[in-house]
Amino acid sequence: MVVVEYGPEWLRVEVADTGGAPDPAAAGNGRGLIGLRERLGVHRGTLRAGRR
Repeated sequence: MVVVEYGPEWLRVEVADTGGAPDPAAAGNGRGLIGLRERLGVHRGTLRAGRR
């Protein structure tokens, strides 16, 4: 599920999935969420990640 809401000076994006087994080919360096949080912080944004 993807939800996008916006206004004159804000943007909200919500992405949720049902989980499932991870794809071994999609393995990264483990900094994905940290990197997203850092990039959003530069623009005064926030990131919340966790279980639903």
